[in-house]
Amino acid sequence: MHTASIAERVAEGSALVMQDANRDGHDPTTVFYEEDIIALQELDANERYVPLSRLCATLGLDEEGAVQAAIAHSTLSSGLRSIAGDVVLRVDLVPLWLAMIDTASVNSAVRSKLSLYQQECASVLWQAFKPQGFGPEDTLLPEPAEMEPAELAYQGMMAQAALARQQMLVERQLQTNREEGNRI
Repeated sequence: MHTASIAERVAEGSALVMQDANRDGHDPTTVFYEEDIIALQELDANERYVPLSRLCATLGLDEEGAVQAAIAHSTLSSGLRSIAGDVVLRVDLVPLWLAMIDTASVNSAVRSKLSLYQQECASVLWQAFKPQGFGPEDTLLPEPAEMEPAELAYQGMMAQAALARQQMLVERQLQTNREEGNRI
């Protein structure tokens, strides 16, 4: 299947209105730095898109295979669009896309960076979603009555931070929904 037909398929399968990726004339770019697998500069989440062709070229991936995999993934496919004949991915989904790439399929020059990135993703996800009672090393924490005051304070603050993060995400989604509702 050619990229043009993939772009058409993405455009046809998209239930959301296509947004202009360069609304303000800014061309989003993907840059590799010494320790970061990807740095997205001056991009607003949920409003900017990155061409998969550029991401694949940077990683040395087969674009057609990457697009097919993104189409098959329910979360990634919700962020795919076709803009000016290019298949693009919503920028807030790029970290998920990177986390799912088989490191053996990328250029050797970026393989170690991608592997490190995926390890860090796993750690961040564990910290964000670990069940209560587990510590960072997957060991059970002592009962609250056995904890030192500093441990109790830390655990309480981490719970507050998690709640605040969830609240921010909900508010951001509500604001996005309101803005999109006003555009229709």
